[in-house]
Amino acid sequence: MNYSEFFIKFMGPLFEGFAKIFTGLGEGLFQMFNVVNYIQIVQDYKDGLNGMGLVILIVSILLLLAIFFIIFYLIYIISLLY
Repeated sequence: MNYSEFFIKFMGPLFEGFAKIFTGLGEGLFQMFNVVNYIQIVQDYKDGLNGMGLVILIVSILLLLAIFFIIFYLIYIISLLY
């Protein structure tokens, strides 16, 4: 029995899981803060954005900015604790 091979195979799922967490987190953050994507969506719908559509656009942008602010504020508060 090769103990190093056993150890690598046994611990492999754990390390692969950690790798997936960090790559998934990175991909999620990139998607969340991809401003070009938001601009493209607005340009795709800009012809239909009049009246109530503009109100929805403004509310959506304000909600997005508020969520970003909350995320950054929580990161700031957590960094003060440590």
